[in-house]
Amino acid sequence: MELNLITPLIGGMLIGLSATLLLLCNGRIAGISGMINGAITFKPEQ
Repeated sequence: MELNLITPLIGGMLIGLSATLLLLCNGRIAGISGMINGAITFKPEQ
């Protein structure tokens, strides 16, 4: 089995980049707690 370190490294960089962009654009941290909080928190429309 060949040890390929480039593919997991690129995948990790993409996950980190997407989490950083979400934080910068929405001011929220990506994670299961944020998803559950958004699903159960009711915000009435203005």
